[in-house]
Amino acid sequence: MRYSRISTAACGLALALAKPLGAAAAEPTTGVANSPTKSYDSGFFVNPAALIDNTLVFGIERAVAASATIFFGPSGVYDKVSSGSSNILVRGIGFVIKPHFYLKDGKFRGPYLAPQLGGSFMLQNVDMGGQQTSIGGMTYAVGGTGGWAFVFPHQIALKIGVGAAWVGARFFSDKPELATTSFTGVSFLGDVAIGIVF
Repeated sequence: MRYSRISTAACGLALALAKPLGAAAAEPTTGVANSPTKSYDSGFFVNPAALIDNTLVFGIERAVAASATIFFGPSGVYDKVSSGSSNILVRGIGFVIKPHFYLKDGKFRGPYLAPQLGGSFMLQNVDMGGQQTSIGGMTYAVGGTGGWAFVFPHQIALKIGVGAAWVGARFFSDKPELATTSFTGVSFLGDVAIGIVF
């Protein structure tokens, strides 16, 4: 039903990496996109692709080593769905944790691998032909993405990647036919993030 889309969106996404200060200082500044001319230790990112699913994902990414960072941020969803005679209002809050390992050019630049853990709490108010009910539940996602990160002039950063996650959800309701609903499965992840590094 609707649950697979909701759980995937609630989890959903974040971002990049950099280069040791000594090595960066030794290289000339060219102003070319993705040029490793300066090292950054932090970044603020937003996932614009999640907005398609009425989900907001944003957060801070912080360097923990020369070529590794950790992203942490909240997520939220607010959506209205109609299915036949049913109208569903969906609200939820969650979190995403994503370590990033940059494989070539240092933090926030070049190819990366990013395992991720996400979770959320969802509340759905369902109007089924005039009968009202509420469905609450929890979702989780464990997986990862890989892609390429860029740093452009004016400290603008972009990351594009793809991956997959094992997604699970469990929902509860006061209606006997909806009392306990659960599922697990594999979902595709799109890792698109834009932000600034500093």
